[in-house]
Amino acid sequence: MNNRIKGSTKLYAVIGDPIEHSLSPEIHNTVFDHKKENSIYIPLGIKEEELEKNIYMLRNNFLGFNVTKPHKQKIMKYIDQLDDRARVYNAVNTVKVVDGKLIGYNTDGYGFSKSIENVHLKKKRALLLGAGGAASVVAYEILQKGAYITIANRNIEKAKILKEQLLAYDSSFTIEVSKIEDLKAEYYFIVNATPIGMNPKSEELPVSLHIIKNASVAYDLIYNPNRTKFLKIAEEHGCKIINGFSMLFYQAIKAQEIWNEKIIKKDIESSIYKEIEQYLTMKKRG
Repeated sequence: MNNRIKGSTKLYAVIGDPIEHSLSPEIHNTVFDHKKENSIYIPLGIKEEELEKNIYMLRNNFLGFNVTKPHKQKIMKYIDQLDDRARVYNAVNTVKVVDGKLIGYNTDGYGFSKSIENVHLKKKRALLLGAGGAASVVAYEILQKGAYITIANRNIEKAKILKEQLLAYDSSFTIEVSKIEDLKAEYYFIVNATPIGMNPKSEELPVSLHIIKNASVAYDLIYNPNRTKFLKIAEEHGCKIINGFSMLFYQAIKAQEIWNEKIIKKDIESSIYKEIEQYLTMKKRG
């Protein structure tokens, strides 16, 4: 940041454990620089069992904060007011602090949807790998775009529970479940919402080569590394590939708009996106 930190500096943060890998500080502080705001965004490592005792500090010192693993659901019992989308996802990733009250939102769905706005999914077959918290957000957004979805997970019971939750929102959704090892069909769109592809599983694939090579679009929620083995192989077989950075970026932009109650102009958004992409490229080279 160009501004000195003062007593009047507005504080924002991301809470989670671990937190060292987070790109959110780079994104949000770049936004503050562009807007010439006397604000700063910091990473706060808060262990799962220490969340409750940190709520007072967050409530009384920050104007807003983001929430990542393992707190997205646990934070909800401390929220004073919950946005509809956070209620649908049963998870909070963005909190706005107003007069000491915590207002919970979820911008992950917006970020994912924005990142695939040029992917046409109506009446297309989609495969979602994983059935955790991130998967539930992704599944909802894919179904909202008119796709037919198969949720595949090693623990099929978790996939069945997610299916039931989604059908409770809209009984017209077309959803199948499967164990990952039992998949046989071809899919237009594949999304990896598992941790397979990150260290220490960077050389593993979340699904078989046969499934990957028949897809048209491959999406990995992982953004570090920026091209997982899954995406590299998909690209080699002619797939359009997307990593998790764009979802992270757009959910951050939406969080900024919530905190400031002001839409960020498209040209500024585009400029910030390019600046952070360049920064990350240089960081990898370094």
